[in-house]
Amino acid sequence: MVVIAIIALLAALLLPALKNARDTAHRAVCIGNLKQIGLAALSYTVDHDGYFPTSQAHGSNVPERDITWDDLLGVGGYDGRQLPQAQAPALGLAEEYSSRIYFCPKSPKVIWGRVDRARAWMLGGQSTRSYTISCGEGSTYTSGTADDVAGIAGPGISARQSSIKNSSATIMICERITWGTRQGSRAGSRVGWTGYNPADPQIHSRHGENQRTVLGFADGHVEYIDIRDTFANTTDNMWDRE
Repeated sequence: MVVIAIIALLAALLLPALKNARDTAHRAVCIGNLKQIGLAALSYTVDHDGYFPTSQAHGSNVPERDITWDDLLGVGGYDGRQLPQAQAPALGLAEEYSSRIYFCPKSPKVIWGRVDRARAWMLGGQSTRSYTISCGEGSTYTSGTADDVAGIAGPGISARQSSIKNSSATIMICERITWGTRQGSRAGSRVGWTGYNPADPQIHSRHGENQRTVLGFADGHVEYIDIRDTFANTTDNMWDRE
């Protein structure tokens, strides 16, 4: 009985520490993912006159014309893939054409009562995407120019790196837990800060700490911060580039 009691005591002491270590490791992988994605996006700007990848290549719903930001990085080899052009328009990619840098290892089935649709690496034979690109807030997408997107990218349009007032304080990539979690899916390919809503979250943390999330910024660095610190009001926040 004494031995059992000692084992139970040790388990009670060690299990929380082991869980914390595992959570820290998962967060480190997520941070590493966003660093790789950020560097890939910055490399993309070098070859595209300073412009970031669009959230989807066109503002249409024609699949063969509508490649998403993650697959634009794949086609160019910026994210380490050599994604064939013929595969890029697919709404979901087979594992051989996908990359794990787009998948957060800390993907529970439910977050704050909302199903995390990126809850497994492969779902239905298609790879999932845990992240999305920021469109900022106040985007209109009316004239097809970069001025129509308040953040980094929208459908068929994107910001030029030189147009970002403070790249170290402008969010480029964030975690997203709801729709459009297949790699190459147009749905969920962008989000602005109004995607944050505790009752029905789209932008939120998978990492266990209340309202903290991993964010990639336009200069390539990554932070793990409270989501509420990213927006003060509609004219002064980290989601818009000006």
